[in-house]
Amino acid sequence: MYLPSHFKEQDESVLYAFMRAHPFATLVTSSSEGPIASHLPVYLDEQKEAKACRLLGHVARANSHWEHFASHEKSLLIFHGPHGYISPTWYQSDHLVPTWNYASVHVTGQIRVLEDPRDVRSVLNCLVDQFEKSRPEPWQNQLGSDVMKGLMHAIVAFEFHVQDIEGKFKLGQNRAPADQLASLEGLENETENTELIRLTRTRLKTKSSTAGKSAAPSSKP
Repeated sequence: MYLPSHFKEQDESVLYAFMRAHPFATLVTSSSEGPIASHLPVYLDEQKEAKACRLLGHVARANSHWEHFASHEKSLLIFHGPHGYISPTWYQSDHLVPTWNYASVHVTGQIRVLEDPRDVRSVLNCLVDQFEKSRPEPWQNQLGSDVMKGLMHAIVAFEFHVQDIEGKFKLGQNRAPADQLASLEGLENETENTELIRLTRTRLKTKSSTAGKSAAPSSKP
């Protein structure tokens, strides 16, 4: 991923929070015929004691993507965040052009198929709990054991061991402060892109707070 320094996010807590907030990811793996991509929800399993984390998910057994997992040391998961068009008419400065602001996280790592039925069931439980726990009346699995066995046989569960994470939050940080604020106002006044507005506002506040601390006079002689 092309990653200029002013768009780079290195705080792992921020990256993990982003992945949890945007769990529908694109899994990319190479093959002899070219890259293969699948779009699927994943669950972030932080293993704090081991100072590592993994991502859990599954694909349909009919999806041949899983047959390439074992033959490659690295795969890529792309987490997509808010994005939107930025008009140059919003800026205060002249001679600027249209652009597209967005946030995304790329995770590279090794992927492994989970064969044990207990592991497969654990993956399913993690995924369901992730999306059901916040609902007023969470779905309770009342499916019979035979039905569950059939469903589990129709999928291939996997664990993705994270080796590297890159976060790109392209929100106009390369612009003058006045233009950054002006583009935020443009988003607020002319769009309903609430998620991009919220993220941009948060990043501007964080940057302003950081700048204020660095500019504060030292009490030391």
